[in-house]
Amino acid sequence: MACGNDGAAGDGAVKSVVRRQNAKEGTALHEAVRFGSIEMVRVLVSADPELARVVPADGASPLYLAVSLGHIHIARKLHELDC
Repeated sequence: MACGNDGAAGDGAVKSVVRRQNAKEGTALHEAVRFGSIEMVRVLVSADPELARVVPADGASPLYLAVSLGHIHIARKLHELDC
């Protein structure tokens, strides 16, 4: 998957929704990684490939989180986005 998107209408609205952060500054992607849901990770990063770069104050990026939790399949997917 290439970084960025195709500029389709509504991208700004989608990004504002998927980049919302919870009280711990994590995004929906962080939660999908915690649950080990590769399907949800795929949906979220296809909506916003830059979402994987959102890092909360604790410094736990989605990639770091995937590796530390042993979700190697998710870590590989997130690593594909690292451009």
